[in-house]
Amino acid sequence: MQKRQKWTGHPFPLGADYDGSGTNFALFSSSAEKIELCLFDKSGRTEIERIALPERSDDVWHGYLSSAQPGQLYGYRVHGPYSPEAGFRFNPNKLLIDPYSKRLGGQFQWNDTHLAYRVGNKREDLAIEGPWQVDFGSIAADVTWWHGDADSNAPLSAERKLTSR
Repeated sequence: MQKRQKWTGHPFPLGADYDGSGTNFALFSSSAEKIELCLFDKSGRTEIERIALPERSDDVWHGYLSSAQPGQLYGYRVHGPYSPEAGFRFNPNKLLIDPYSKRLGGQFQWNDTHLAYRVGNKREDLAIEGPWQVDFGSIAADVTWWHGDADSNAPLSAERKLTSR
C-alpha cells in the first residue's frame, strides 16, 4: 500500500472535495467511534490504502490527502456500536459509499450481499454479516466554484432587506 501525505483537512464541504492539488474528505456521523477512508485501485478489486480520518469537528470526521486525484475510487469503513435494538448498526466489515459523493464508480448489480444480514437468518436484520459487494465513490474533477470566494462583508440588515417581502 502506498502512503500519501495527510492532514486534518476541513469539516466542510461534506464529501470528497478536490481542490486542484489534493482532496478533502468529510463525513458526518454523530455516533461513530472511528472512520476509515479506503482507497482502491482503478479496477476496484484491490484496496491500496486505508486511512483513519484524523480529525473530528463536532460530528464531522475529516482529513485531507495530497495527491488524491479525480477518478480515485474510495469508500468508508465506520466503527461504532452494533446494537440494532437501540438503532445502531455500525459494521466496519461493510464498505460504505460516501453519501455526499458527486460521482460513483463501479457497476451496480443488486443482490443479497448488499444487505447487512444474510437473507433467511433467524435473527433477520439483527444478525451481522460481511463482506459485501459494493460500489465506490469516485473523486469528481470539478473544482468547487466557491474556492477563493470572499465574504461580501454586507451587514446583516442589508441581507434582511434583500430577502424580506
